[in-house]
Amino acid sequence: MKTSVSVVMSVYNGADHLVKSVESILVQEGVDFEFVIVNDGSTDESGKILEEFARRDNRVHVIEQENTGLTKALIRGCKEARGKYIARQDVDDVSMTGRLKALENILDCNKDMVLAFSWTNCIAPDGEIVRRINTSDDIEETTRKLREEMIGVPAHGSVMFRKDAYNQVGGYNKEFYYAQDCDLWLRMAWEGRIGCVKEYLYNLCLSPESISSSRRGIQGQFTRLARDCYLARKLNKPESTILERVSVLRQHAIRNKANSATSRDIATTYFLIASGLEEQNNYHKAVNFYLKAIKSYPFHFRAWRGVTFNVIKRLTSL
Repeated sequence: MKTSVSVVMSVYNGADHLVKSVESILVQEGVDFEFVIVNDGSTDESGKILEEFARRDNRVHVIEQENTGLTKALIRGCKEARGKYIARQDVDDVSMTGRLKALENILDCNKDMVLAFSWTNCIAPDGEIVRRINTSDDIEETTRKLREEMIGVPAHGSVMFRKDAYNQVGGYNKEFYYAQDCDLWLRMAWEGRIGCVKEYLYNLCLSPESISSSRRGIQGQFTRLARDCYLARKLNKPESTILERVSVLRQHAIRNKANSATSRDIATTYFLIASGLEEQNNYHKAVNFYLKAIKSYPFHFRAWRGVTFNVIKRLTSL
């Protein structure tokens, strides 16, 4: 089967979101693609769901393995990928119609571009848009932001990159148990230019159960270390000491991966959803999520301020 794009996804107990996420890829048109899905030791119904998708659609290639964590699962998925380009998809997110074609087009038209992404919607658990993430579509500005400010890519799952450039920089670094995407983009940044499709083609689900929410604190530590490594490379200094810290943090993450999300991390996610809804002028629903934040972590003072502001606003409008 001809393949220009390999979509790579890792699944660990994602049955609640899996069908919608997988189907959002399978309905993509105008692209010859395969869908490489690593079932990373799921103990829920994910395996059965994936088996059914693979039976019905020969573009779906399921890899079964013991649980290793997202980074190692992605390493395996990308190794199996046969496409010229690799696109990511996260299990609790949704791709919009035309996403793969738009990203393939921009990479085809810019031979020196190594990575491209689309604008992204941040979605509340009920499917409502709470925030839109957009950036300049100017290639030089997008490239500069990643190289000089270490920012720009809105979501891990929103990207497509050249497999040869991925291999050139060594792929995902297994030591980055979290923030593996940040580390990879920063290593790819000097291999070529970075592009952006100015359409909202990816829906990022904001949920207390997601890695970015439930492991917010330790993910931030990995992100800072990824940036420290990047700055060391940029200044022609050794990364060895920093990578030792990454390895230690990885062991800590593995030991504590079964721990529940902290109440503060859950509250922060609810707060972000609430503030986004407030920006969309959905004040009633915003208050509900501010209250969820307070219930999760009573000392979340910004959530208290959000509730107070919205109650006063409602009373003064009567």
